[in-house]
Amino acid sequence: MYSLPRDGTSVFTVEFIVLDRAHDCQLTGRRLEVHRLTVGSSSMSNSEHPYSLVVEVDGIIYVSGATSIDYESHRPISGRRAALDAALDEVENRLASVGASLSNVTKLTYFLKDLSLRQEANVQFLERFEVPRPARTVLQVTGIPYDGVVVIDATAHRTSR
Repeated sequence: MYSLPRDGTSVFTVEFIVLDRAHDCQLTGRRLEVHRLTVGSSSMSNSEHPYSLVVEVDGIIYVSGATSIDYESHRPISGRRAALDAALDEVENRLASVGASLSNVTKLTYFLKDLSLRQEANVQFLERFEVPRPARTVLQVTGIPYDGVVVIDATAHRTSR
């Protein structure tokens, strides 16, 4: 069944069967709701970006990578800390669009164009997340779309930590 609610989200309800070979049984009839929500600039909703910016499945929220750009002009944010903040602010905006916040985040991945940004990312992490802080991975990459310097993706859980 597929429906498009008035608030702009789309909800997919899927019936499925899970085979459990270890216990020689199957579970049937479980319902899985996948909420797909498009947020951010309308310019992000086109064939160049054919994915959901936020997806929620069974209370787990997946946030697609938020880039350190101005989402209206698609131009990179200048300044190292400002770029990190822009990317994390976009993650926060996407979470807010589904009624969640940074306090719901359980895992983040920072993709950095320059690994020397790691220290600024550590400071940002200490300032923006309370103990217990989410798990985090930091990776260096060779390129980021729109000449950004950081992309941050996140996984969050509907119940707060």
